[in-house]
Amino acid sequence: MTSAALPAERGRLMRGLGIGLGCLLLTMVFAALQFPWDRLTPWLVGQVEQATGARLEVAQLGSGWAMGGPAADLQGLVLHMPGEAPLEIDRLRVRPALSASWFEGEPALAIEFSLGEGQVRGTVWPAGAAGFSGSFEDIYTADLPGALDLSNLPLDGSLSGDADVRQQENRWAGDVSILGTDGSLVLPGLPIALPFDEFAADLRLEEETGVELDSVRFEGPMASFDAEGTVALDPAGRPGALDLEIRVWGVDPSLRGMAESQGFRLDASGEAEISLGGTANAPQIEIH
Repeated sequence: MTSAALPAERGRLMRGLGIGLGCLLLTMVFAALQFPWDRLTPWLVGQVEQATGARLEVAQLGSGWAMGGPAADLQGLVLHMPGEAPLEIDRLRVRPALSASWFEGEPALAIEFSLGEGQVRGTVWPAGAAGFSGSFEDIYTADLPGALDLSNLPLDGSLSGDADVRQQENRWAGDVSILGTDGSLVLPGLPIALPFDEFAADLRLEEETGVELDSVRFEGPMASFDAEGTVALDPAGRPGALDLEIRVWGVDPSLRGMAESQGFRLDASGEAEISLGGTANAPQIEIH
């Protein structure tokens, strides 16, 4: 091929590429317009209600476009949890997610929605073994409905993190990472909530053993601690048997008497190495 023919050949190649991309774009647009969104919504609502035991209302359904392709926009959602105040979500964007689970008969949906001032993004598996894999950012515990709050770990504040969990035998199993800021934590035996500047935890939820604490770090103006170990959960999700190793430091002098009355003896610098066994209702404390 002569040098003079190269520009013409390159031009034909670019025109062909442009036509191909244009056809692909038009196909995707028609797919979005013709997708049966009106049939998707009742199915999605039914899956949510079956998984949560709640009643879901959707005020408006529309179609849109996301980075991954055509998406459904659900607006004015209200989730009525049994015995709880309704949870309102202004907008939920849903689209089919890329997942091998489709070949196993388990649909996967990519979701994105706001909860209060926070955001939740990820993939959900609403049918079969329900699951979620994604991230959450700036979620305030006060915005969570009672059935989803952290009452088994009384924590207050703004939470961000990642979760990769599936439901097995009515229990959740998987990995969760949490970063909390500017909140407070209530511990057994202490009549006051401990404020924290930062709370970080890497947890593994086990179907049989409960919660494995790979690492926990709590830093606050009144006390700080590191912890690792396991907390067993009963069928209702309440904490049971404890097997924890805890290092405490930076305890405020005003808390020392209270801590020592609960068996947490501190050294002169306000530090202690503690093994915590027994149960949540009857802890057994060993100071090293």
